[in-house]
Amino acid sequence: MTKSTTNGFIVDGDGDDASWTEIGAAWKHKDSDGMNIVIPPGITVSGKLVVRAAKNPQAVEA
Repeated sequence: MTKSTTNGFIVDGDGDDASWTEIGAAWKHKDSDGMNIVIPPGITVSGKLVVRAAKNPQAVEA
């Protein structure tokens, strides 16, 4: 298990009125040309997916 340094969010709305829901974690590829995004079972994803640097990295199974 490794710590993710990036989190994935579904964002509903824009600007200050946007609602952000964390839905998973992401890991950069060694060559930095992409990422693996892990979304736990039971999470339905639709809409805009935003990936941001994790403020508090957590151990998540990749």
